[in-house]
Amino acid sequence: MHKLWLLSVALGVLGTTAYAGGGEATTIPGNIYRLKSSITLPGKAPSWDYLSFDAKRHHLFIARRDAGLWVLDTHTNHVVRKVADTEGAGGTILVSALDRGFVIREDGTLIVINLATLAPVKQIKFAEDADSGSYDPVTG
Repeated sequence: MHKLWLLSVALGVLGTTAYAGGGEATTIPGNIYRLKSSITLPGKAPSWDYLSFDAKRHHLFIARRDAGLWVLDTHTNHVVRKVADTEGAGGTILVSALDRGFVIREDGTLIVINLATLAPVKQIKFAEDADSGSYDPVTG
């Protein structure tokens, strides 16, 4: 608990000042980030979970749980599509070398999609529930 409180205080201090060599305090600009653009996705405002980015295709994968997996083109700022049969999506693992994406659903199923077409390839049941996952390129 104490370490967490200390970390919160440290982050708060870093939000306003940064220390350079020699103990001099340097002020960090108050506006580090700025909103470049925004987009409203169709449908109700469901909760969302993990985001994944395919740099090769400039696709942002947005897991929207009840609303499924949505793909946004970050160059055009338009929705490419909602991937079929992905309701309950909690996250997406992208494996460009295999041209596959693995959509982890909260019901413990994995939907395998083709990254080029964004079409589902197959469904695999592996657990009773799931939230996230990872890919190990060494073992595949």
